[in-house]
Amino acid sequence: MSTRNDNSQGSSRSFFCEPGNPFYCSAEWHLREFNSRLAPVLYFWGHKLSYKSGCFFASVESVAEYFCCNRSTVFRAFQELESGGWIEAIRREPGKAVVYRFLNHDDWAEMHSGMCIEKDVMPWEGQGDPLGKALYAASGGLARFLPRQMNGLRKFGFTDDEIVLEFQIFLSRTPQSGRVSRNSYYSFRTHLLTAANNLRQRSAAIKNSSNKESH
Repeated sequence: MSTRNDNSQGSSRSFFCEPGNPFYCSAEWHLREFNSRLAPVLYFWGHKLSYKSGCFFASVESVAEYFCCNRSTVFRAFQELESGGWIEAIRREPGKAVVYRFLNHDDWAEMHSGMCIEKDVMPWEGQGDPLGKALYAASGGLARFLPRQMNGLRKFGFTDDEIVLEFQIFLSRTPQSGRVSRNSYYSFRTHLLTAANNLRQRSAAIKNSSNKESH
């Protein structure tokens, strides 16, 4: 479950999510926690209407009529969007509709450093784990193990190159049809455990043999 640190403005909340985020940040991610149910709708609608001109100047009354709600509902939505930094009032004149500028997510993020979530870099991608990328290549683009699983593969004491070699042996013995299944990690981990145990047994046997010859 996500843990959040709320302040008085719903749109300015800080979120700390569990590892495993598969998507890039977006306006939708932030707006989902707004108190006003109309605010997210108003944001995307107003952004679309003002896309070319950069100015949104519909009155609260006309917006309320369009969305079939009362004036206070629209006012609260505008208020929350403005306090959260998603819209900026560029002109306020008594007796006239406020003229707003709607910010897109990139512009908002520049002004609110540290408020966005980051997409997890998978081991096989870009600057991901070298072992993950090597296993991905060895499998022909089929093996997509998760970040935390790299530590699980390294715990048996093999180097990354040795793990890749064992993975090639594993694949040759257990041919996969289509994409490597989610359970392949556990099967390969068992393969590594067996290989590690066999290596220790061979080392112990050699050591015992050497001790006998020395006596």
